[in-house]
This record gives sequence, C-alpha cells and structure tokens, in this order.
Amino acid sequence: MPTILGYHLLARRLLPIKQDWEEAKRQAFLLGAQGEDFLRDPPHPFRRQEAPLGAFADYVNALSAAELLAQGTAFVHSHPQKKDLIRAYLAGFLCHRAYWEAIGPFFRAALSAYEQTDEPARAMELDENLPARMEAVFDILLLRYETGQLPFEVSLKETWPREAGVWESVSMFYADGLAQGWTGPVEQTAVLNAMEHRRRWVKVLNNRTTFKRSALGLYEGLLLRKGIVTARMHPLTEPDGFDYANAEHALWRDPSHPQTEREESLFDLFEQAVCQAERADRYEYINEQIKGGTTHESDC
Repeated sequence: MPTILGYHLLARRLLPIKQDWEEAKRQAFLLGAQGEDFLRDPPHPFRRQEAPLGAFADYVNALSAAELLAQGTAFVHSHPQKKDLIRAYLAGFLCHRAYWEAIGPFFRAALSAYEQTDEPARAMELDENLPARMEAVFDILLLRYETGQLPFEVSLKETWPREAGVWESVSMFYADGLAQGWTGPVEQTAVLNAMEHRRRWVKVLNNRTTFKRSALGLYEGLLLRKGIVTARMHPLTEPDGFDYANAEHALWRDPSHPQTEREESLFDLFEQAVCQAERADRYEYINEQIKGGTTHESDC
C-alpha cells in the first residue's frame, strides 16, 4: 500500500500529454495507476485480517497484459457508454504494471540487502512490516526526486480521486469484466466497498501535520500491533545507514534472477518505468496488444 505515491508520481508524469482529457478520464487514469492493490487492503487498520477480495486481486495480477486488455475490450463492447473511462483506466493500469516491472527487481534486491545488514541503530525493524517500510521509503525518495517535496507537502487523497461516475464504471468493469474468468461471482458492491475502504485508508495514512505517525505508534504499542499502520505511513526522510536508492550505483542482483548483475539506481529505474509506461499507455499499443499485432519500440 505505501507504493500508492510511487504509482501516482509515474501517472502524474504522463498526465501533461493528456490535456484534452476531461476530468473524469483523468481520474480514471489515476485510479488505474494504482492497479488492483486496493482489493488487498486489510478490512481494518488495526486488525490482521485477510482482505475479502485478496484472492481475486491475485487472479487479476496474474493476467497478462493481452488478457487484461482483451477482457477490457469485451467489456466495452457490451457497455459502449463506458468505453472512454475504461480505456483511460486500462491506460493507467498499464502504467501500474510498468512501474513494478521496472522497480520490482531492485525492491527485492534492496530488501534482501537490508535484511543482511547488522546496524544496531537502524530504524526499520526486521518484522513482517519490513516490505511496507521499504516501500514507504522508496515513495519519499521518488517524491523528492520528482517534485522536490516532502511527504507533509502532499495529500495522499490525490492518489485515490473520488468521483461517483468513475467509481461506478470501474467497479462494474471488475464485476462484469475482469471477473468473467474468475472461479466465482464478484459483486459490484463488494468492489465499491473496497474502493471506499481504500479511500479511508488513504485518509488514515495522510500525515500532513507529521504528528499522526508518532501518535499512532503509541496506539499500536498499546494494542500490541507494532507497525501495522505506521509501517505504511511515509517518514519525513529516509533513515541513515543504508543507500536505499543505490545512489552510489553499487552492484546488485534481483534474488529472483541472481545470475544477472545490475547497477541502476532507483531513479534510473523510475525513468525506465516512465519510458515503458509512455509506450504501453498509447491506445494504439492497447489495440495492437488485443489484436496480437506488433508494437512500436519506445523512443526512450
């Protein structure tokens, strides 16, 4: 969930080329950039419960780009009035995929490297919330890189815009489109509830005053739920003692592909994600993917 800011920053980089879009399409695009992750949000911030649509989210995540877009095409054929919003949503969704495909390998490498450090004063505890803590640090590094801002200068509510018509179209797409290949029915109301729940989570994580994180940390301690919320909140700056962005361009290996040695920084990979997203975001690319045609190489 902390990656909401990274996804949003990538999508915002592409928004200037969509000046002719109406506001509803821009909001659909920004929602699409968050992918299916909202379906995995825990039902309550302080309870360790499984998200009711978590398994369905895994199914959507496993769909290839061609499968995802083919289902989108089938949906808009049967719901032509939703075409523009769903195409904008899918364009954002492809940006979501581009982000994680580029940055995911480095995230896994950084997580593995951090777990092997032995600094006694490191700020990130080795617990089940460590991935969320690392994602939160990646977010603030990218925010500073992309905008020069600190976390309290932005509102996380911008990452999850709320417009009734857009939410209705997106939830219908999940229930009547993406769920067609799923093992059971997915109610549109359940998707809408998940979208509303993400909006509540975003409000909880929003820390414009910078005091909320400390206060919630005390509350977590009383409930013996250390880090359940604060691990997902953005710190003001990254902790010392670890090169989270690989600014020094040290060699690293993705644990999933240890045979390949790389040296890119987080910022290099973000630019790669932008290049891939610019290519994947084009409607021509979407149509070519669905039809099985060839695609043009990125100019990046």
